Amino acid sequence: MRPDVVAFLATRLGHSAAQLLTPDYITMLCLAFVLAGALTLRLGQRCHVELRRASWALVAVYVGALVGARGFSVLPQLPLALQSGDWRVLLSGGLTAYGGFLGGALAGYLVLRKVGHWPLFDVAAPALGLGTAVTRIGCLLGGCDYGAIVSAQWPVPWGLRYPAGSPAFAAHAHAGLLGPYSTESLAVHPTPVYELLLGLVLAALSWLWLRRRYQRGQALDGRVFLGTAAGYAVGRFFIELLRGDLDRGIFWCGLSTSQLTSLAVLAAVLITLGRRGRN
Repeated sequence: MRPDVVAFLATRLGHSAAQLLTPDYITMLCLAFVLAGALTLRLGQRCHVELRRASWALVAVYVGALVGARGFSVLPQLPLALQSGDWRVLLSGGLTAYGGFLGGALAGYLVLRKVGHWPLFDVAAPALGLGTAVTRIGCLLGGCDYGAIVSAQWPVPWGLRYPAGSPAFAAHAHAGLLGPYSTESLAVHPTPVYELLLGLVLAALSWLWLRRRYQRGQALDGRVFLGTAAGYAVGRFFIELLRGDLDRGIFWCGLSTSQLTSLAVLAAVLITLGRRGRN
């Protein structure tokens, strides 16, 4: 989608200005990190979370998120690497949202496990939703994580067509679904927009929940974070049903890597809450 945005702005601002003003995926990812960190520190200050420790934890979270995001993109390539014996295929792929989420959470836990990690996790919950929304704007502009083809049985008026050169266009052309003079892909579900909306909803709900608990003097014990994680897992599981990119990995019972991870996250949340109930 970015070439279309650049072309639109170029007619009004000139090509150089259009290139400068139109962000790409990496730009939006960096912006998501900055906004999420700033929001977490701001909410931590309001909720009297010790900021010096929180700042160091955020640095660890950023590193863990990058490592996890890259590591998760390798998993879907493992069957192909084992089948072909060519381990260079593991170098393909980009960054994954779930890998970043789990890697960042693990890094934050390791840094704060001796002093208590739940308060920071709770104040970071709205930032998770905000960061997801901003990053998915980058996915939309970059053309990655595109949706399944809009079917005639279930048409939607907001089907999105990607330009020539995009991953969706290449996939449809490879499948023989496009003619030799096609300039755009078939209409697909705008799954990055779906996840953008999911992120905004989770950010708003977790912020309201966090504010309510703080105003009532209730302890920040991880409930906000666990609820946000569960909400994302449920939303992501169903959004995956509308995804069309095949490089996300399809495994047991036709479930994608992210769907299996969603089930694991839900199980972890239920186990954590169950142990608290017994205690």
